[in-house]
Order: sequence, then structure tokens, then C-alpha cells
Amino acid sequence: MYSVFYLSLLLLLVPIQVTVLARISPWGVEPDLCLVATCLVGFLFGKRRGLGLGVGLGFIQDLFSGGAGIVNLITKGLAGLLSGMVAKTLSNTTAQAIFLPTFFLSCASGIISLISARPHTDWLLLIQELRTILLPQGLLDALLAFGVYWMLSKLNFVDSGVESSSFR
Repeated sequence: MYSVFYLSLLLLLVPIQVTVLARISPWGVEPDLCLVATCLVGFLFGKRRGLGLGVGLGFIQDLFSGGAGIVNLITKGLAGLLSGMVAKTLSNTTAQAIFLPTFFLSCASGIISLISARPHTDWLLLIQELRTILLPQGLLDALLAFGVYWMLSKLNFVDSGVESSSFR
């Protein structure tokens, strides 16, 4: 069952991001669905599955983007690994608890992609793009991850991660 889920994510997320989200981008900012899915899988299923999905989605993004080498493969893989590690350290993973890690991972991924695409850019231009593009995209990614996790928890698809105790 998991293999069908992962295969459908691998085959559908990149085309949806490229076609649908290019038309629907609030304030000119497109959310990174691949990063959000990688973080959610890391939070829900652990660091190994998050790393695997991140590497797969990053490879497909790099394959179709024509960009700078293997940047998406590395950043998405690290995002899945780190989100799984954060979820392991939390005693109770909630929608509120995944907001900040997803925000920081999205901003870090955007900065790494920006610097690798234009290594000799002006620092003032980099700060301007950070303020106008990367921070709003990180916020949008974090809000999207928050909303999806919250919906999954309301539908009882998410295990809270807290074991019941006999001590009261």
C-alpha cells in the first residue's frame, strides 16, 4: 500500500506543481508541494521514508527542471531526513509543532537553490529576493503543511505519537 502511495506522489506532485500551481499562485508565490510532501512524510512516517521520498521527488524535479544539477535531490532529501528527526524528538507531534520546522526547511532549501543557481549574485539582490520571495514561500509552505497535517489529524489518519501510560 505504501509503495502505491509513494509512487503516486512521485508521479503526480511534480506535474501538478508545474502546471496547476503556475496558474494559481497567491501574490506571485508558488508553494513547493514536493518539499511539503517530503516534510509531512518525514513527520508522519519517520526519517527513512522522508529521506527516500525527498530524494525521489528531488531527483524528478532536477530531471525536469533543467536547473543546477542535483540541488533539489539534496535539499529535499535533507528536508525529509531532518523532519523525521524532529518528529522523533517531539513527544507529541501536532500541526503547530510542524509549522516552524517546515518554515525553516523551506527557507533553507530556497536559499541553497538560489545561491547554487546564481553563485555570483549581488548580496543586496539576494536580501531583496529573500524578503520578497523566499520568506513568503516558506510561510506558504508551512501553512500548507500545517493545514494538511491538521486535516489528517481531524480525520484520524495521524497517530499522536504519545503512548498511553498506566501511571496517573
